[in-house]
Amino acid sequence: MAENLQNKAVEQAVNYFQVTEFQFICLCILILALWFVGTYYLQSRLQKNVMKDLALQKEEIEKRLRSIDYKNDYYKKIIDKRINAYEKLNELILDLHKFSSLSNKGKKKVYPLRFASIANVEELFEKIGDFHKSEIWISFSTVGIIHQYVDLLATIVTDLRSNDDNFIVLKDYIEDCKYSALEKYTGKNKFDDLISNIEENLEWLRNKNMSAIVEERKLDYKSLAVGMALNEIIKSINNILIEKYMDDFKELHKIDDFLDFNQ
Repeated sequence: MAENLQNKAVEQAVNYFQVTEFQFICLCILILALWFVGTYYLQSRLQKNVMKDLALQKEEIEKRLRSIDYKNDYYKKIIDKRINAYEKLNELILDLHKFSSLSNKGKKKVYPLRFASIANVEELFEKIGDFHKSEIWISFSTVGIIHQYVDLLATIVTDLRSNDDNFIVLKDYIEDCKYSALEKYTGKNKFDDLISNIEENLEWLRNKNMSAIVEERKLDYKSLAVGMALNEIIKSINNILIEKYMDDFKELHKIDDFLDFNQ
């Protein structure tokens, strides 16, 4: 009897866990449905996250591209400004680099055409004043030479406007020039002899034979005398400036270096 009870218990247990074919199919369908829904949900969430990351990356890339475009446009404007400034400097140098000469009895003296009259020198000085607006775009070292050049020309204009031939302002300038960087470009002796050369030129120009030529060509004695004495100095400074801006042009694309150096 005990054995019958045990068999009956086992049979009930088997029957309890036994499922019909229909129930098994339903169970499989339920599992597949849950798997599909779960997979779809995960894929959908993953896709959204990927799209979100892509959108953020796209926005960051576009931001960087806009920044690069802005910087390139900014640099292009600076380069254009610098080219324009150097073109103006070149015009000034070419203006001062035009020379003529006067001869008498085998003696020939060269002078810058700008020194044919005081009015011509003053007109040049006005051009230089206008150029000052553009010099911010020129390299610091080149501007340093230009400033010394301007000081020299300003001194000359002041003395040419005076009514005497003592050249007091120019004498003071020459004394200061002993400590100026212009010496290394022109040579100290050229400034040391400048006043005596001007006085010699005045005497030569006021000679009877030369005086007739000066009057005929409507030239100015004082301006010519100064120009003849400055002839070699002006050539030296012009050549240095030409060499400087040619070197600057080779570095024109290095905007970061230019901006850092000029701060």
